[in-house]
Amino acid sequence: MRWLEDYYNEFAMRMTEFMGAVETRSVLASCIEISRDVTSGAYYKALMTCRKLFDFEQERLSYDPSSLSEHAAHY
Repeated sequence: MRWLEDYYNEFAMRMTEFMGAVETRSVLASCIEISRDVTSGAYYKALMTCRKLFDFEQERLSYDPSSLSEHAAHY
């Protein structure tokens, strides 16, 4: 099942990249839980844990650095 190994290697690489860019402890803990579940074949459980990251992701994707400049200008 070479294809399964290829998918896992891609997953592991992307998870490593994501974890290297994140400092939030709860998100890192979720990533570890997801990785553990994927490794054990509990894919649905891993997907359910991924849902916990949606709010974090939405917060980061809607980040507007210009709002910081506007806020700082008022001080």
